[in-house]
Amino acid sequence: MAGHPGFAGYADAVLERLELAVSEPAGAREGIGGPLRIGTFPSGGPAIVPATLAELAQRHPALEPMVQEIDSARVSDGLRAGELDVALVHDYDFVPASPDTTVDQVPLLEEPMYLATGAATGTARAGGAAARGDTLAELLGPWATAPWITARDGTTGHAMAVRACQAAGFQPRIRHQVNDFRTVPALAAIGQGAGLIPETATAPPRTWF
Repeated sequence: MAGHPGFAGYADAVLERLELAVSEPAGAREGIGGPLRIGTFPSGGPAIVPATLAELAQRHPALEPMVQEIDSARVSDGLRAGELDVALVHDYDFVPASPDTTVDQVPLLEEPMYLATGAATGTARAGGAAARGDTLAELLGPWATAPWITARDGTTGHAMAVRACQAAGFQPRIRHQVNDFRTVPALAAIGQGAGLIPETATAPPRTWF
């Protein structure tokens, strides 16, 4: 498994953007408070959100963060409708985000995708060569006839997995659909198929208190 930047670093980057988002309307970084509605994709929850909220609470105790999981494809609508104030979103090489001039977007990080199987876990970019030098076809091809584990139909995660397999030369035979990427390696480990997961989903469980 390839190394990755510390997840605390991810939280720092998110915190910086959150502070900017909530301080701009108030006109200052001091004394900000009130509800802060934060959207996040599922794998961003355990890997990024707890550390970010813990630090945010120390710096701005008057804030009342409220987190809700939401698919990245629905975030723009949520922001425009006033249901969210800020959100973590993700996209993939095979499922790039549609340009949206009505919301501000700031890149925070890039991460590789991992292939989870019952036999081994490899690394792959979701749009080309594997990090260790294999082509996408060489990495995914051996699992062309295996059952696959993807996110639910209609999500960006589902589209990413299907398009990655198609780029590798086959149509995946989907058996399981789960939106929590942490479930994918657990199912793969007991022989239930193969799946692609983002690096943030590989973060070890942490005790925050």
